[in-house]
Amino acid sequence: MHNALLILHSYFRWVVLLAGLVALARMAVGWMKSLPWTPGDRRAGLLFTVALDIQLLFGVWLYAVSPLIRKAMSDMATAMRTPDVRVFVADHPATMLVALVLAHVGSVAARKALTDGLKFRRGTVFYGLSLALILWAIPWFRLFSPSSH
Repeated sequence: MHNALLILHSYFRWVVLLAGLVALARMAVGWMKSLPWTPGDRRAGLLFTVALDIQLLFGVWLYAVSPLIRKAMSDMATAMRTPDVRVFVADHPATMLVALVLAHVGSVAARKALTDGLKFRRGTVFYGLSLALILWAIPWFRLFSPSSH
């Protein structure tokens, strides 16, 4: 089950990235061109946050069954001194959680803004920050071999 979850979590990243790029592009274009806010703009942000929520569920489930995490928890001092292990024990989950919160805050902030320009600006800032954190925290070294660790 661990390997299947690891592969699912690894490949679902592309859904998250695509949804994030679409949401960010819609927000930035809407802001730069002073476009009117549409239901499609709201749906783009919603798709991004839902994709992140699904990825979080995969990640939490994976964290719960991972032999790497289990072993690391038995000796946290060593795990935290080992960069390849620390990434999966602390850095990746913490950063991705912050990215998820930023995306959700951005979605709410955009939706509640009083003007279309402010909706797009808030979406651009929050989705952009969220996507930047996601891109930074993805373990790119395991891009082509998600089940190798």
